[in-house]
Amino acid sequence: MISLGVHRFAKELCFVLLVISTKALGISDAPVKRPMVYFHNTETSINNFSALKTSFDTFLKNHTPHTFQPIKKKETFEQKILSTDTGSLFILSSWHFKELNRKQYTLQPVLIGSSNGRHTQSVLLLSKLKSIQALKSKTIATSGTIDYATNILSKIVGKENQHLLNSIQILKVPKDIDALLSVGFGVADAAISTQDNFDQLFYFNRKQFEKLRPLGEAQDRIRILVAAKPSQVSSLQTTIAALKEMGQTPGLNKPLKLLGLDNFIQVEENVSKLLNL
Repeated sequence: MISLGVHRFAKELCFVLLVISTKALGISDAPVKRPMVYFHNTETSINNFSALKTSFDTFLKNHTPHTFQPIKKKETFEQKILSTDTGSLFILSSWHFKELNRKQYTLQPVLIGSSNGRHTQSVLLLSKLKSIQALKSKTIATSGTIDYATNILSKIVGKENQHLLNSIQILKVPKDIDALLSVGFGVADAAISTQDNFDQLFYFNRKQFEKLRPLGEAQDRIRILVAAKPSQVSSLQTTIAALKEMGQTPGLNKPLKLLGLDNFIQVEENVSKLLNL
């Protein structure tokens, strides 16, 4: 009969041999690190990032090597772009994309979002005020940067009212929907928002929706887009193709619906011009 001590020694010896053999074969017990699809977009009205991540991950794990990671803070998202060397994709707004390119981040758009057959949407200035002239010394809420808000306002107020821009105060808020609500609650006098998010306010808070009216509209802007580092685009074609297929296959488009989209479509030459590429 083998004694307990010998039996324990045999077990320990087997374990040591197993560790040695797995290391020799290059097998690691560390979890495999999957490439990421990072998401940050202030133009969406999504508050439940957990549902968004679950929905995207359910799709991605069956079609791609990627996993989905929504990021709330703009600074954290931008740091991921700078620090990520593996084949990651980035989902962001077109105005944020243009801002990053001005900062020399160098991303290449590979897909753009589409809804109701359109890949652009209007940007509105909404308020309880009755005229553009009434904006003097007022507060405008926006989810974008101050430069973004100033650019939109300059287009909306027109050449004859550029003097108003010097007196306007900009209030930064997390999302378009927050900008709209800030007017209803008296924190701001007007809000910059996409048409899509203003439409969403009708269902989210109809009372506030009915109090607001458009004071002006900027030119159509490209919706949300998917981008990658130029040197990695060719190696990401499997995931790019899967994202494009998502809206074309019944039952797979739930993640897109959460973003207010119907499809991701290929970037055409006219889109590149709109992005100033």
